[in-house]
Amino acid sequence: MCYSVNVTKEQRKDIAKLAYDMVKLTYTGFIIGGIISPKGLNLFHIILGASIFVLFFVTAYWLSKKE
Repeated sequence: MCYSVNVTKEQRKDIAKLAYDMVKLTYTGFIIGGIISPKGLNLFHIILGASIFVLFFVTAYWLSKKE
């Protein structure tokens, strides 16, 4: 079953802003947190954070460019 969601241009802009905020939170939480962790460098968190970072960034970029 496939549903089509109709969103207005303003709603799409708001969702893109939310995705950009998630990019910032992901970068800070996973990547910076993985580097400055008291337990030492956590490579798993850095790789996971970078993957999620890219996913949110591409989504936000796509939403902001879609007309």
